[in-house]
This record gives sequence, structure tokens and C-alpha cells, in this order.
Amino acid sequence: MLVAGEEEMRTGTIDVRRREGGRGEKMRVDEFARMVEKEKPDFSQKYHNLYRDAWNPDNYDDVPAEEVKSAPKPKAVKKPVQDLAPLEARLSKAQWLGGAKPSKEDAEKAQEVDASLDKKKYPYTYAWLSLAAKFSPAMVAQFK
Repeated sequence: MLVAGEEEMRTGTIDVRRREGGRGEKMRVDEFARMVEKEKPDFSQKYHNLYRDAWNPDNYDDVPAEEVKSAPKPKAVKKPVQDLAPLEARLSKAQWLGGAKPSKEDAEKAQEVDASLDKKKYPYTYAWLSLAAKFSPAMVAQFK
């Protein structure tokens, strides 16, 4: 539990109390963030296996040309994303750019990514784009 009362506001700290009870220690917010980051468990091997197996690009064929032709065209075409490495890094840690559920950022970025990306080099981006491209405009309008 974090306590930020008058004293903490004056000193620019927070009072960290642990589940075991008793008063905790006072520390700066950035120190607390580093402490929590160290305690955060890594993703399980099952998590990694799920994404490795479920999104193996070898299990998917390219989208048939007739589906591509019938897909609605985006209203405004933005400059395509050239460097997919940062996007791939983000998507290797979360299913959506917005966190636990799709966001406006996902919808916007999906329009910028070229669907002919190298699915073996960018498997997380490929899997994400495969899902993000399926949302209707009405659904995208509800994203926050």
C-alpha cells in the first residue's frame, strides 16, 4: 500500500507499506517504480510457447487476393511504417499497443503497416495485424 499524506507531499516521497504489516519505508516515486519493476515476474514459458505456436507464420497462408480487393480502403493513408523492429518489440510483450485491449493507436498503426510485411521476421506484428485488420469502422470508433 502506498501512503502519500502531508508529510510525504512535503518531502516528495511516498510511504510504502507491505502486506506483512507495519510501517514501510519512505522512498521517492521513481525508486518505488524501480523496486516494483525488479519484483515483476517474467512471462511464463507457457506464455511464450502460446505465442510461438499460435502465431507461427508457417501455419498461415497469405490472404487471398479477392479478400484484399474486397477489404474497405482506409479514408486517409498515412506514411507507412518503415522500421517494424520497435513495433515488433512492443507487440512481443503485449497483444495490443494500447495494453489489454485494442485502442485507437492500434487502429491507426494498423493502417500504416504494410500487410506484405515479412511474417517470419515480424511474427508478433503479423499476428497483431491479422487481428487488427478485422475490426469494422464502427468497432474502431469505440476504441479509446
